[in-house]
Amino acid sequence: MNIILATRDLEYGVGSVIKMELKEYDQNKKIKKVIFIGPKRLEGYSKKIKFDLIPNIGKYFVTKQPNFAFRCNNKIKKISQQQFKGIKL
Repeated sequence: MNIILATRDLEYGVGSVIKMELKEYDQNKKIKKVIFIGPKRLEGYSKKIKFDLIPNIGKYFVTKQPNFAFRCNNKIKKISQQQFKGIKL
């Protein structure tokens, strides 16, 4: 199983949850690869966890959120196309 996680915030509420999830996924043998899309690389994880970085642009939520959402959406589409290339759904 492969998993994609995405968040633009690693410092507060959801960031703590994402960090715990990454640790759980890192130890789970059924999970082969985790792609994390976020603002920075985190330390202490195996090579199973791949980091795809999108830096936060803007100072306020109203500028950060749309920029991250747009760029994250493009990355997820690209990853999905690569994963399912040649598979007819």
